[in-house]
Amino acid sequence: MFRKSTVVLLFVLWSATAMAQAPILSPEKLGYEAHSIDDTALGKVNYYIRNEGADPNKPILLYLDGSGPYPLFQRMKQGYGSTVMLQDKTVLANFNLVLISKPGVPFVDDMEMDNSTGMPIYDPPEEYTRRLSLDWRVDSAKKVIDELLGLRGLKPSKLIVIGISEGFHVAAKLASIEPRITHVGLFVGNGLNQFYDFTIAARMRAERGELSATDAQTEIDQLIDAAKEIYADPNSVEKFWMGHTYKRWSSFCSSAPLEHLLKVKSPIFVACCSLDKNTSIVSADYIPLEFAKRGRRNLTYRVYPYEHSFVERITDKDGRVTGTNSHFAEVFNEFLKWVELQSIE
Repeated sequence: MFRKSTVVLLFVLWSATAMAQAPILSPEKLGYEAHSIDDTALGKVNYYIRNEGADPNKPILLYLDGSGPYPLFQRMKQGYGSTVMLQDKTVLANFNLVLISKPGVPFVDDMEMDNSTGMPIYDPPEEYTRRLSLDWRVDSAKKVIDELLGLRGLKPSKLIVIGISEGFHVAAKLASIEPRITHVGLFVGNGLNQFYDFTIAARMRAERGELSATDAQTEIDQLIDAAKEIYADPNSVEKFWMGHTYKRWSSFCSSAPLEHLLKVKSPIFVACCSLDKNTSIVSADYIPLEFAKRGRRNLTYRVYPYEHSFVERITDKDGRVTGTNSHFAEVFNEFLKWVELQSIE
């Protein structure tokens, strides 16, 4: 049997303020302008612009977060949390940062953590369950870009899109159909079909001796059977596999990020983690090979010795985990330096 799926969530505690003492959060209190688009096909698309200094000529940084029905900002007993990993105010001051909520999900809400798993507890809104798909996320981002450059009157020198985890796939497809994007940053995602990550994981666990070759093959056979069922009923929002609807899985597994990236003309920066157990580095490693085969020169591919979200586990002399250290900020700063180099060229 498959292990219970770990939700791919980029979750950062950025304040230790106790909830009882914490003020009510709102987009305005966090420096964001709230906007919405009412669309016949997509429903309501809520997006937020953080523009310190109100300069329409600053580069746009469109941030596409990871998976799950989670608010962009959360209030918890432990303090505040966010799926937005960009919290450096000095860095943010240089951009018009744009965030998009998932369908039916509020900007901020109360949330609890499951102490036994360390994972967040949050019931998916009905609108999220009904609408969430790769196409919804791509199409909503495309409409937000249209409005930013039209109705909102922004005139950026650069239009930078970054996608993290599930957002990796979203940003890859978006960049393949949106020529106005000048730079693409993709973090901790896969290059091939998402189902294939489960196959890779089973084979590697067998190689490490964590399960037998027979058990690994059983897991893979079950995966194939599940994939057949999902592809046979691709729009179902009543059936779930590994915590997501068939609709979600079928849409994200209808194509591979690599297929979209090969259509992108803009410079691409891909950053992955060699110890990542959520998205397989083996799958991502195929990306630069295919670019090399085709003579494509617009890809920068970097791998870091961390776990998902660029987390390093700190261990003592006996190998016991004593803490963690996030390296996302330094990786993101490398990405920003790369953006400047591309602009110079």
